Amino acid sequence: MKCLICIEIYKTIKQRHFLFLVSSAIVLGMVTIGLNQALVSAHPQIVNTGSNIFVSSLSNISVSIILCAIFIHFHIGNEFANRTITTMIESGFSRIEVYLSKVITCGIYCAGLMLVYPIVSSVGTTCLNGWGEDALITDIWGKVFIFLILNASILTFCIIVEFLVKSNTISLIFNMLIVGVGTEILLGISTEFQVLEKILNITPIGKINLISSTMLKITDYMTVLVISVIWSGVILMIGYYRFRKLDIK
Repeated sequence: MKCLICIEIYKTIKQRHFLFLVSSAIVLGMVTIGLNQALVSAHPQIVNTGSNIFVSSLSNISVSIILCAIFIHFHIGNEFANRTITTMIESGFSRIEVYLSKVITCGIYCAGLMLVYPIVSSVGTTCLNGWGEDALITDIWGKVFIFLILNASILTFCIIVEFLVKSNTISLIFNMLIVGVGTEILLGISTEFQVLEKILNITPIGKINLISSTMLKITDYMTVLVISVIWSGVILMIGYYRFRKLDIK
């Protein structure tokens, strides 16, 4: 198992699609800096500090989900197409080892990929306008924790879609549009429908607004952790059940 994870990590870091996604996140961060500076020039009353941009970038989860959905597609979906997963199983690795190695590798790389955009945009803005006097590092770390935990639990859905569909372009489009863009749309319309808001509140999606909250409590962290663990556990178990029953040729 440990050997398989090391192989996956080493193999992935050299693949072009991961480097392309990192480069894309850097470019998006630089574009965000430019757009925000232009906005401040037009409206001087707007506060544009590194801390504000960092939190704003974390809250814009569509960017991180879409980038990670593309990575997950290449890391899982494409390996169904080129029979890499079949070869791994034929080499003697069990399905649970293959499945967990894919999930863990996706988790490691997606965590790094998700942070590139907010780091680039906030570092650039800090160099231009400063970090901001009122921003506490402890608060920022708390927001990063919530951001990573919530996004990771949402991305488990992208993982099982790839295992369900098996290297079909439909899985990539579904994850980018329905999971990535759809999450933001759901959050937007949930404010108009109480029933939808209550349903979302028991899912990771309903807790995304905590990222921009100025008064985070220990109960908020615990709620996010419990909901995310339950959600991720159920989704990943469904994914493994599907993978175990899958006829791989």
